[in-house]
Amino acid sequence: MLESRRFVPTTTLSGQVIAVLGASRYSSNDRDGAAAANQESGGFSFNNELELNLNSSFSGSDELFLILRVGNFGNTPFGGYGISGELSSLEMAFEKFCQSGDCDQVLSLDRLGYRWPVGGGLTALLGARVGQEDTLPLWPSWYPSTGVLNVFTANGAPAAWNLSEGVGGGLWWEKEGFSIAASYIASGSADVESFGGGIGTGESAASGSVQVGYGSSSFKLAAIWTRLQQGSGSAGATLFSASQLEGVATDAFGLAGGWQPAESGWLPSLSLGWGFNRSHPKPPLTPGLLIESQSWQVALQWQDALAKGNGLGLAVGQPVFATALSGGRRPDDGGVNLEGWYRVQVSDGIAVTPALFWLSRPLGMDTPAGVRLGQLAGLLRVDIAF
Repeated sequence: MLESRRFVPTTTLSGQVIAVLGASRYSSNDRDGAAAANQESGGFSFNNELELNLNSSFSGSDELFLILRVGNFGNTPFGGYGISGELSSLEMAFEKFCQSGDCDQVLSLDRLGYRWPVGGGLTALLGARVGQEDTLPLWPSWYPSTGVLNVFTANGAPAAWNLSEGVGGGLWWEKEGFSIAASYIASGSADVESFGGGIGTGESAASGSVQVGYGSSSFKLAAIWTRLQQGSGSAGATLFSASQLEGVATDAFGLAGGWQPAESGWLPSLSLGWGFNRSHPKPPLTPGLLIESQSWQVALQWQDALAKGNGLGLAVGQPVFATALSGGRRPDDGGVNLEGWYRVQVSDGIAVTPALFWLSRPLGMDTPAGVRLGQLAGLLRVDIAF
């Protein structure tokens, strides 16, 4: 019995536990507004996440991958709760905001997909639960996903590299560092109501992407175009308020690249990204609907900072902000995000990361006239890999 349950040599199981102790604080020239924001989401929280990764291969060149996750970030600013919404969500945060207030931790399927070589440099991927990043052979940044805010994992173009999840797949070609990829993810695939959801419908909350790029051991560069349906959202931020979403499709363009030195030292790796988006609300167009928006970021990372194995990271950027509205309205949008962190590699499997982040204008266009509102957060993250 036990013999039949053993993993085959081509199957591996790994995982990690992440714990985060932190607090968020809002400041404003509107004392009542700041007090209300801090009362809602300004306290300390202790959160955790467990991730289990199962990888298997049948031929040695293919891969079946499955990821299970459980976490309790949902009702904290670090999971997207509070007035800042997804802008303050951490990259590792699992369990979104639970409106019922009764969010028991449940082990959930986060990824399930199969990747195999087609031939001639082509690779295909299909899955019942995959992410956009799974379908792209090149991620054009040296800035790590072990940073702080989720929005900084999107290469400066969180609408184009939107990290969407759902049923989908991709096909890509690679040769000598060059790659071309195409993918489709239907985030609403589990919803079969007649007025929404499904796969390949106008209501699938889907995103389709085409990316071309080049990568080497020290240099990366990629351009991407993504078509977003209503409801597909973007990484770490929304493109526009819910009142503007009806009938909206968006074309999102991203350009990103990065360079890293051959040896670690005082020179950091540099990652840059910019995004431009054009939305297409259905007529008749009421004044003030989002038409065009942009985003950008600059990120630095020092390897072996102060001690071998440690890392230091800094990033600054603007998430998606409006640059043109219908009816000739002038947008009053934009805010700057900042983050800094220092990762201490305690042992092969344990790392401790103190970090800070600042959101200068988390409400964007929804900020009341004459009001300045910002969010400062500090946290201590502990990673245990096994």
